[in-house]
Amino acid sequence: MATDLPLVVVVTGPPASGKSTIARELAHALPAPLIAKDPIKEALFDALGTGDPAWSRKLGIATYGILYLILEQELRRSCVLESNFDHGGSSDRLRELQDEHGFPVLQIACTASRDALVERFVSRSGSRHPGHIDDQRLEEVVESIDAGRWHALELDGELIEVDTTDWSTVDVDALIERARAAGSHARP
Repeated sequence: MATDLPLVVVVTGPPASGKSTIARELAHALPAPLIAKDPIKEALFDALGTGDPAWSRKLGIATYGILYLILEQELRRSCVLESNFDHGGSSDRLRELQDEHGFPVLQIACTASRDALVERFVSRSGSRHPGHIDDQRLEEVVESIDAGRWHALELDGELIEVDTTDWSTVDVDALIERARAAGSHARP
């Protein structure tokens, strides 16, 4: 039985855990709009310039405001929302929106071994927008990984945890089918 509310698929986890890859494939297969943090932040870098880690954090705060504004505007249909939500406050607004609008959530929390996350983070640093200043943030990211800063969000709905340490074991087709099944109970 369909509800009057669209499904929001939330893809989260630490940097370099495969969130963007999984979110893109889900959005394409469903099909559903993809609302992702990095493209928004990169547009802000392009418009306002790049800087040091403090500037990156400041633009990160603005990025979440825009991300949630877009989500609210897209709530007429199902969508995929991707970010490494900071449990220091950026995820609170998502919970508020779910409480306010009552949309169902399928959350996919990505993770990988510490070594895989660090290796991927280092190897991708030259291929990302220079505003991310990954080379300057490595120590901070490793400390956050070690502290377990990024984990599943406290949202109502189904949670699927995906370990991407070995990509050959990740069944993206099964995730797509689970999202389709969850979406069949929600308005498209």
